[in-house]
Amino acid sequence: MKCWHPDVFCASLLNAQPMGFYAPAQIVRDAREHGVEVRPVCVNASRWDCTLEPLGDERFAVRLGLRMVRGLANKDGAALVGARGETPFDVGEVIDHVVSPIIYHILFGDREPTLDYCHALLDRVQSLPRKH
Repeated sequence: MKCWHPDVFCASLLNAQPMGFYAPAQIVRDAREHGVEVRPVCVNASRWDCTLEPLGDERFAVRLGLRMVRGLANKDGAALVGARGETPFDVGEVIDHVVSPIIYHILFGDREPTLDYCHALLDRVQSLPRKH
């Protein structure tokens, strides 16, 4: 599988985590070394699991899934995907309402945001305006 379909192999291994033997970073590095395009987690494109995105030449890129976000629970990832629906989030709004407060919280508050703080931010994401 790894020889003929390294993209599928990579996505499958990442979706089977935690396995305890290879860390996700090692799997991604190996896939890239074998010519697989690995795309980052995206608030508008990622699902919970890692997915395959067509490249147009019978190959696929691996889109990292929300499961790769440390500390994000499955139910919260599902809420994010459900809130997104068919209309993508305005990434600028996400940065203004979510990323900036997290950075501010880390710089001027506790070293790490609390779980309650992260849930409050997730609620903010779900109410953000969508692109039309």
